[in-house]
Amino acid sequence: MNEDWFLLANENHFWMKYRFYYFRKYCFSYLTSLTKIVEIGCGNCSFKRELENHLVKAIDGIDLNVKIVKECNTGKGPVYIYDVNKKDEMFHQKYEAVILMDVLEHIENDLEFLESVKFCLKEDGYLFINVPYGAFLFSKYDQAAGHIRRYDKKQLIDVLMRAGFQVEKSNLWGMLLLPIVMLRKFYLGFYKDPQVIVSKGFRPPFNFLNNLLRFFPVIESRVPFGRFFGTSLLVIARKLS
Repeated sequence: MNEDWFLLANENHFWMKYRFYYFRKYCFSYLTSLTKIVEIGCGNCSFKRELENHLVKAIDGIDLNVKIVKECNTGKGPVYIYDVNKKDEMFHQKYEAVILMDVLEHIENDLEFLESVKFCLKEDGYLFINVPYGAFLFSKYDQAAGHIRRYDKKQLIDVLMRAGFQVEKSNLWGMLLLPIVMLRKFYLGFYKDPQVIVSKGFRPPFNFLNNLLRFFPVIESRVPFGRFFGTSLLVIARKLS
């Protein structure tokens, strides 16, 4: 992943608020009764910390980026520097739930990775996964951020099923971001430096705009057809026995 992204992706960024709003809306009812939860690819732990604060429980984290993890506040639960593809027995069926927040699109072999994630899950354990949606939206920003692909529903559900998961729910979100993401695709075509592309593609130019965009999920959730369009895809799946 592009390390510059982690410097911008804090709890106050409108997109982080946007994503957490929908995660809370669709996933919290599953998580409240669970005790062994891990976020794989936790990065700077901003999502992990917010989740811990709302659920009032410790969440484990797993990541490979030593530098980012050492420099951030890791929150209540421990963070392991660990490659899940190694399938260490320490992590075998350790968790009731695994969370992957915008991680899978960075993985070349997503099937192998999901099979390794399944290794960490208890029988009937849950997988909560968010990915960028829509191949037609793929842009220089995706490339600079380290994305290999943007998913559609069929593509993601297919790889989850092949990895041994049963999909229970899938929800699109970010409908109101569609024109912004499409404009970003055109606008960033004029830039070449990956650092500049990530900065201009993710950071709002004004604090006022960032604060304004934080109201988008509340507005979007009241639009009847909002769930049929989006820029991100959130899926809840369960490990098959």
